[in-house]
Amino acid sequence: MKDKYLWYTDTHLDKVFPWTKIKFIKHIIDQKPKGIFITGDISNGITTCLNLKILATFVNCPIYFVLGNHDYHFSSIEKTHKKIREMCVNYPNLIWMTDANIIELNPEVALIGTEGWYDVSIGDPKYLKFTFDWFLTEDFRKLSDMSKRIEAFQQLADQSCDVLESKLKLSLERDYKTIYILTHFPPWKEATRDEISFMGEFWLPYNVNLRLGKTIEKIMKERHKRNVVVLAGHTHTDCWIHVSRNIECKVNEAKYYGSVRNEEHIFI
Repeated sequence: MKDKYLWYTDTHLDKVFPWTKIKFIKHIIDQKPKGIFITGDISNGITTCLNLKILATFVNCPIYFVLGNHDYHFSSIEKTHKKIREMCVNYPNLIWMTDANIIELNPEVALIGTEGWYDVSIGDPKYLKFTFDWFLTEDFRKLSDMSKRIEAFQQLADQSCDVLESKLKLSLERDYKTIYILTHFPPWKEATRDEISFMGEFWLPYNVNLRLGKTIEKIMKERHKRNVVVLAGHTHTDCWIHVSRNIECKVNEAKYYGSVRNEEHIFI
């Protein structure tokens, strides 16, 4: 019998009413999952740790998570990471995938992950000035202009590629047949609705980590008997693509702020 995992993304728990949050936690407890996957935008930089602590207190199973861009708002990357690391020490069932080693879900399936970031490789970068990240996150706000901010975004995207490349290669060396990857930003433009939208030029530079997608494709190109499943969020829109015979990417839907979307069940 396969184990059941619940996958959530873009929960934005800072905008959820307390009674909705209670219902959300009770539902997870009732489902009795083997584990929970969360692919970012859990809350914001002030309350992400608080909401994760509440989850970890009432939910006994492992909670595997990555952060999203909203999880740094009203804070900085360094401060947020410091708080996350301290929290994970105190709550062992919270597993931050960027710091975690390869997680074995069963002898044939591994779990790895990292945040990623949008790398501004497609679309029109001038529209990024209309987004919120650059002035709600300290690291970007203090930079003098948008070109320097774009360089910072791309450095974060490259860092995610380096982290994931080493973990994915090691997972393959250990002979896992299927590797699940948790990340926040879709690594392919086809995994968003923006590619065919008249708003594509606006949203694509903000919504895709193309560099991460190319890294995954390069590693998996000659490994035809292995499979990668990427679970992402950020765009709030359901999408499921097959990048190649052995790579697929799922982006989960998120509802309007103040509401938590029903989870997706993943059986492994």
